[in-house]
Amino acid sequence: MTTSPIPWLSLSKEEKKKFISSLDSVVSDCDGVLWLGSKVIPGATEVMNGFKTLGKSIFLLTNNSTKSNEELSRKSAGLGFNTTEDESIGTARLTALYLKSIDFKKKAYVIAGVAVENELKSVGIECIGVGPDVFQVRQHCEAIELMSQQNGIEEGVGAVVVGYDLHFSYPKLQKACTYLADPECILIATNTDERFPLPGRVFAPGCGAFVAAVAVATGRKPLVMGKPSPFAIDLVLRAKGLNPEKSMMIGDRCDTDIAFGNSANMKTLLVLTGVTDLELLKRFENENKTDLLPTYYVPSIADLVDDMNELIAESQQNQ
Repeated sequence: MTTSPIPWLSLSKEEKKKFISSLDSVVSDCDGVLWLGSKVIPGATEVMNGFKTLGKSIFLLTNNSTKSNEELSRKSAGLGFNTTEDESIGTARLTALYLKSIDFKKKAYVIAGVAVENELKSVGIECIGVGPDVFQVRQHCEAIELMSQQNGIEEGVGAVVVGYDLHFSYPKLQKACTYLADPECILIATNTDERFPLPGRVFAPGCGAFVAAVAVATGRKPLVMGKPSPFAIDLVLRAKGLNPEKSMMIGDRCDTDIAFGNSANMKTLLVLTGVTDLELLKRFENENKTDLLPTYYVPSIADLVDDMNELIAESQQNQ
């Protein structure tokens, strides 16, 4: 990690080629780096598929909890990325793998979408809570009576899992408060992203907004599965015999993607097509937040296309 981010475009062709050649693997975030919503960012497929053509292991690692690994793999393939299900990893899968690793046997109360539910069920964990949960307002009924009459608390819940949930509601928050009053019940967050980009420079509140509400209401600190938590390092790289120090993390957020890569001594590349813009990057640099600073930064992943094409052409000539 460097304390002064280097503009990728300031490097010579030879410096770029030497750096890319030194890598064994490349991990990339998805939203804001490779695609926005359902639209691929120009150049993204050429670059990621190019890394694979050069013999690099590639992984798409997203904090998005709304897709199972199967769904994420299907989306990436549909957009033109040459990846398998094992190479497309979301926080729904990470959550399931973590609970399996601690031999979790109780029920999970899930404040998230069906992707988290499906991944947990795939490892044998019983889930409750997914879907709409709203108060049925009754005339002449005090709010405190309403909450007591409709709490729907179940026995045997050992974990509250918070992911992205379009049905987040007061009744769900109440249930989380009740379950987490038990100190043996664990609080898991798929991720804590505050917001995420949509096409047209529109932003939407992220999972972190829901996690913050639960954390404040319960006084509990969540165990976070997604970036910048290092949990994925063991799953994505070390489990496959890859050295993080010979890997690069590509991301659009300094506080998640870049911090994640830096924590494992990976090289890091910030693209400016998502959340962190150049102004924010310079602010982090001025504030000496070295854990948030990338090795390199670039306007878009598309700026690596020419470098990739030249390296591929050279490797084919040498065969």
